[in-house]
Amino acid sequence: MTRVTTTNQREYGGMSADARKARRRAELLRAGLDLLGTAGMPGLTVRGVVDRAQLAPRYFYESFSNIDELAIAVFDQVVREMIDTGLAAIAEAGTTLRARVHAGLGAVAGLLTGDPRKGRVLLIESMASPVLAPRRQEAAGTIARLVAEQADGDPAYRPAEAGTTAITARFLVGGFSEALGALIQGPGEQGREAVVDRCTELFLACAGAWQGPPGTRDDRADTAG
Repeated sequence: MTRVTTTNQREYGGMSADARKARRRAELLRAGLDLLGTAGMPGLTVRGVVDRAQLAPRYFYESFSNIDELAIAVFDQVVREMIDTGLAAIAEAGTTLRARVHAGLGAVAGLLTGDPRKGRVLLIESMASPVLAPRRQEAAGTIARLVAEQADGDPAYRPAEAGTTAITARFLVGGFSEALGALIQGPGEQGREAVVDRCTELFLACAGAWQGPPGTRDDRADTAG
C-alpha cells in the first residue's frame, strides 16, 4: 500500500495547495469581473461564475461565502488597480500640478474606458447596488483624499481649510466619475481625450478657488484656533 506523504498532500502538479487555491480565486475574480461588468449584478450568479471559470461549485465556496462577497472583491480589485494606475502616472508626470492632474485623470480614464467592464463595475453597477454602494462611498472618500493631497502639496498654492479641501475634492471626484460613466454608457461627440482635457481644467480651476495663489488668500484659516 502506497503511503501518502505530507508533501504529496501539499503539492500537485508542482503547485502547493495554497498556490492552487490562489489560482482558483483569481479565476473566480476574472469570471466575476466579466459577468458583473457585462450583465451587471442581476447576471452575477454562483452558477454563472463557476461555469465561466470552469470550476466545480465547491471551489467557489472555498474562497467566497456568497455571491455578494465576490462582487465586493471584484469591486475592491478594480479600485486598487485604478488607484495604483493613477498614482503611477502622477509619479511619472512633470512637477506642475497641471501635469500631475492630466496624467492621473488620463490614466484612470484609460483604464476604465479601455476595459469598459471595469468602468461599469466601478461607476455604474455600484450606484444601484445596495451591496456595492457603501464600498463606492468609501472608495470615493479615499480617492478624494488623494486628490486633495496633490493640490495641497503644490508650492504654487497655499493650503486651504481642511473642510473646504474635502468638500471640493469630493465634488471633483464625483463630477469626473459622472463624466466617465456617461462616456462608458454611450460615447457622444466628446471622446476620452476631450473629457480628460476639460476635467483637467476644471480640477485646476477648483484648486485655485479652494486655495488661491500665495499672498492672495484670506489668512483667517491660518490664524484660527
